[in-house]
Amino acid sequence: MKRKFTVVLTVILAMLFAVEGFAVSRGKAYIEDNGYFDEEIKTPAPGDTVYIALVKKSDEEDDYEIDSDDKPSKAELKKVEVIGISDDEEYDLIENGKLSIVTEDADDGIEWYFAKLEIDDIDLDDYPDDGFLVSGTLKVTRKSGKTFEIDLEKTFDGINFTDAEKNSELKKTAQLYRFKSNKDIKLEFPNEKGWFEGKTKKAINVFAAMSHSKIRAIQKKNDDAELVFYIGNGAEFEDIRNGKIVIEADDDAYLYEIDSGKLKNRTSWYDDDEEAFIIETDVLGSYVVSDEKLSTSYDYDDDDDNEDEDDDEDDDDYEYVYDEDEEDEDDDYFDRNYTSVVITNPVTGAEE
Repeated sequence: MKRKFTVVLTVILAMLFAVEGFAVSRGKAYIEDNGYFDEEIKTPAPGDTVYIALVKKSDEEDDYEIDSDDKPSKAELKKVEVIGISDDEEYDLIENGKLSIVTEDADDGIEWYFAKLEIDDIDLDDYPDDGFLVSGTLKVTRKSGKTFEIDLEKTFDGINFTDAEKNSELKKTAQLYRFKSNKDIKLEFPNEKGWFEGKTKKAINVFAAMSHSKIRAIQKKNDDAELVFYIGNGAEFEDIRNGKIVIEADDDAYLYEIDSGKLKNRTSWYDDDEEAFIIETDVLGSYVVSDEKLSTSYDYDDDDDNEDEDDDEDDDDYEYVYDEDEEDEDDDYFDRNYTSVVITNPVTGAEE
């Protein structure tokens, strides 16, 4: 009896460790983190782009590849409402309709299908106290015609601006920075190899971010180059003097501005005395530093894997459970080949 208990305990522990090894699960929203889309975000801000996990595409370690019929072909938002918490008014931050479906890396050797959801921006003067609540449904249709739905109230706790913890550092997710009048500011970039600086003419509030997320389409076009990306969120620092972006680099490096599917060569902006590129601007734009010349055109949609098919009301009939306990929730575990599962087809008994 003792031996049997030990074996059972060992199996349970192995399954628990397997759960902890996965960060992505269906119905939850993620942002890019160092090349992977595995950082969950429960409270995005106006202007953010988030990726809602739909289904795992492949797993090299498990030698898994999704069946053709199970691939998601369409993702559509329905009955979405964004309500201001303090004023109970409805805001048009999320539009009903189709979303792009993209394939992104969740981990080394693991890919997922995500629905790409863009949240509209809002002027800070129109922002209601306490932010917004979100409701609605994301309906996903597989190539087989079967469907499943994701409840946005479970995906998001809400939408709001987050005040910056420090007024001296930028993060990859946008935060609200508040500066007094006649104030010298210097905002360090996350990789500590650049910053934005200037001096305020009057008190300002600005919602700003800088990330070093890779743009895969640019990498594909220039696969031999060593690239460092500086992806600003387009924040405008109004009422500021001597605004500039400083990016430290070697004197033989190249700088390109990323603008509307084109790369504009800005290498002439290098300052030998500062040993950096000096970009005179009051906007957090997007740039890439390279060790060699780059091809100046690329296709932004090169990685989109969105295929439209006719809608079909033949529901998936999968039991889909949101785990309310944050420490235990990881629905991706149930996409793996274990006999104890939550997501099953009640007709065939097959796992998802």
